[in-house]
Amino acid sequence: MAVANVGSKWVEGNLVFFSKITGQEILVFDAEDEKLVIPDGSGIETDLAAITLTAPDDVTLELDKSTPAKLQVKDGGVDEDKLAASVAGDGLSGGNGDPLEVLVDAVTIEIDNTDGLQTKGVSGSFEDGDGKTITVTKGIITSLGGEG
Repeated sequence: MAVANVGSKWVEGNLVFFSKITGQEILVFDAEDEKLVIPDGSGIETDLAAITLTAPDDVTLELDKSTPAKLQVKDGGVDEDKLAASVAGDGLSGGNGDPLEVLVDAVTIEIDNTDGLQTKGVSGSFEDGDGKTITVTKGIITSLGGEG
């Protein structure tokens, strides 16, 4: 919002900033208690020395048990809807509303019935691209050879 669209007025000893477009209160300086208040039940206020969250949602955020209490992410408070897809990185997909998952080719690597990542029962010799031979027996690397 442009500064030209913000007005201010004194109401009952408090300085109230409001939108000149909608009339909506934006911020109130409570002169008696010397604190800034964001109106309309946002649960956020400040005493000019610290910001106090008076009503976290208790789903994603919570106050811990310390004194003074600290704001923290609640256990289980972040799900796939709150993760950016970029969090997944190489070898993972998901985020932006989709659960994270490991990308596998289903030929040599698979997710087993306990959600573990394992190689399939692949056997044979393979070149690693650098001219070295890798021998695999039933999914286990049994030798790393020299030049192929």
